[in-house]
Amino acid sequence: INGSNLSWVTKNQTIDLYALGYKAGELNLQPAVYVREMYEGISNASINDVYYFKVQLQNASNAVIATYTLGSQASPVTALNYNAQLAQNTFTNYGSGLRYIYIESGGIDKGNWAGPYGPHITDTYVGIKKAYLNYPTVSISPTSSVACVNSVLDAGAGYKSYLWNSSAQTQTLSVGAAGYYWVQTI
Repeated sequence: INGSNLSWVTKNQTIDLYALGYKAGELNLQPAVYVREMYEGISNASINDVYYFKVQLQNASNAVIATYTLGSQASPVTALNYNAQLAQNTFTNYGSGLRYIYIESGGIDKGNWAGPYGPHITDTYVGIKKAYLNYPTVSISPTSSVACVNSVLDAGAGYKSYLWNSSAQTQTLSVGAAGYYWVQTI
């Protein structure tokens, strides 16, 4: 976005992680959440524009569980003219309950130019490091045997896709022989 003459121009978005396929269990593992955005002033040479960036991690009730800010409308940072700058943060150890990521940024054209001037804000990015649940490993000695006649393995409901090592793409897998079985869920 580009600011306009002497007034804040802002953008915001709320990202629902459940709608993107994340599950509460994996989000409660507190995966690293990385956010970044590029900004630069494009005002006249003698006056720099101003900018702010705010990111909130929120729970299902939209209560804030962690915040990152660079400036604010009350106290913005300088967006240097024609000098791209990076606002970035990695959230870790923020506690359980993450559901939403709220992003807001904005700027003002301090050069009093008419038209679409002010800070140039671009390349907003949010990334989440995949967290893996620690499932138990079952070990069976070579002298033990396990009956595996007409068994059904269930990966659990609610995933967008399933891929078993047998190439099956269903929630459940019927097995009739001993073997090694795994499933990848998304």
